[in-house]
Amino acid sequence: MFFRAHHEIHAKETAHFLRTIAASKAAELAAWVQDQKDDALALQNSSAFLEPLAHHLVGDEMALPKPLQDLLRYVAVSHDVDDVVPLDREGRVRFSLSGRRGVPPEGLEGLREALRTGLQVMTDMHIDPRTESGCLDVAVPIVGGGSSTQPVGGALLVTRASRFIDPMIQAWPVPSATGEVLLVQREEDEVVVLNALRHKPDAALRPRFPLSRQDLPAVMAARGQSGVVHGADYRGVPVTAAITAVKGPSGF
Repeated sequence: MFFRAHHEIHAKETAHFLRTIAASKAAELAAWVQDQKDDALALQNSSAFLEPLAHHLVGDEMALPKPLQDLLRYVAVSHDVDDVVPLDREGRVRFSLSGRRGVPPEGLEGLREALRTGLQVMTDMHIDPRTESGCLDVAVPIVGGGSSTQPVGGALLVTRASRFIDPMIQAWPVPSATGEVLLVQREEDEVVVLNALRHKPDAALRPRFPLSRQDLPAVMAARGQSGVVHGADYRGVPVTAAITAVKGPSGF
């Protein structure tokens, strides 16, 4: 009886602790996502950013003038992003701080949506083929000068997951040999892990699990379950987990 009572108290304390961590991580990530959107909106309303880029994108000259390159470097530093990539309406890269010559499908899809709606669009997390690391883009439409409201192209603000998401996700409030946070997203009939894993640090955006694996907390989360659950992790080790939804680009 003593052992059973002690076990029940420990289980309740563990569940409360995990729920607190899950809520804290979800709030931090949602705040970061909103901050990225606010930065993109500020740029979209900045004539100092829009006008010189619009003038360049409507022309045939591919090379970006040095003053405009310096402006984009300032934007990257002031908004804490890794790259700023202007693209014309055809999706051609006109410049890149990192030297990229193309953008992944997620970036092009975000650009098309931004051109269609005239609003900034945040992409899902995806793999950057140049670095083989996770990243997230925000597409900002570039509107022509004068009274025109028609976008002439756009700019992608590229942020590596390792800049904020991975360190925030991996940080645990107290020393722990087993504690871990997973950021997951449903893609059709699979669940994909978005962040670097504690026991598989190079596996971000690679581990995928079928929705039929209902013993995995990651699958439970993708199926809409919430709260404290019991199951197995990606290694098959029994775990107790707290599941909470995150308000992300398309709902993590």
